[in-house]
Amino acid sequence: MEVTPRTYGHFIHGREVPAATGETFPSVAPMTGAVLGWAARGAHDDVERAIASAHQGFASWSARPPYEREKILLKCADQIEAQFDDVLNLLIDESGSTIVKARYEVNYAISVVRAAAGEARRLYADTLQVLIQQQTPAAIRGSVIGFFGLCGAVGILAASKFGGWLFDVWTESGPFVVFGLLSFVLAAWAMFMRNGIRPVRE
Repeated sequence: MEVTPRTYGHFIHGREVPAATGETFPSVAPMTGAVLGWAARGAHDDVERAIASAHQGFASWSARPPYEREKILLKCADQIEAQFDDVLNLLIDESGSTIVKARYEVNYAISVVRAAAGEARRLYADTLQVLIQQQTPAAIRGSVIGFFGLCGAVGILAASKFGGWLFDVWTESGPFVVFGLLSFVLAAWAMFMRNGIRPVRE
């Protein structure tokens, strides 16, 4: 693949920027020794800039609904796939990889990004615990997390007991109807409250 060498910076805060020191290093093709380009040589100040940018971006990214995050990541995967041959050839030139291995790595990268897009819509029980850890002051965080776990255990026992009673006294579908309605109410309340949630920085 014919590559016109150029200088590549760090991608920080939505744009490509040079290293704080201005230093670069060459990327050399192992098979030919040709210089494919120059990359910014990162140092402490560049890491600090990237971390500060990540903190700023977290607020806007976390405020996006899941379907928007999924859409952005799927678009990233589509862009890689659309330039598959270019990425493949550049990977072979830069690393000296075989075409079979390079093809696998590009396909794997696409699949990883698409899998990450799907995760945007998935909620786990630990999602709530992470949220509590972000919102709770460090001095009382252990107590709050312990109380959260206790409430979860009590909730499971109560739901099992009440669900069994509905099944026996009302109808077989009773537990599903009642807990479905409760889940809907809880989801509506969560959507109402979400705008007031902000990460706590210590």
